Amino acid sequence: MPPLIYYVGAKLFNNDEENWSNGQDTDLGDIVMLGFQLMIAAISNGIFLPFLLKLANSKAAASRVQKRIKKNKKYDGDNKPTELRGEVVFENVEFSYPTKKNHLIL
Repeated sequence: MPPLIYYVGAKLFNNDEENWSNGQDTDLGDIVMLGFQLMIAAISNGIFLPFLLKLANSKAAASRVQKRIKKNKKYDGDNKPTELRGEVVFENVEFSYPTKKNHLIL
């Protein structure tokens, strides 16, 4: 990337090309500013692109989950239960975190 910056900058500087932003001649400051702008753009892309890959992976995973839900859908929406009742009973349940096996939570 830096050789490209130096080449374009030297070409603009030697040919006395006018600066496209303000109509003045290109000077060394414009070349340095161009170099910094290109480096910032490259760094920003390097930071952003891994997130774009994660986004694509999560979109593909969500698509697979939606297909699985649609495939196994047994409820059609017409036969709604009028009343739901039930009881849940937990008997002889123990739980502890792996880091504190002697400290029971439940």
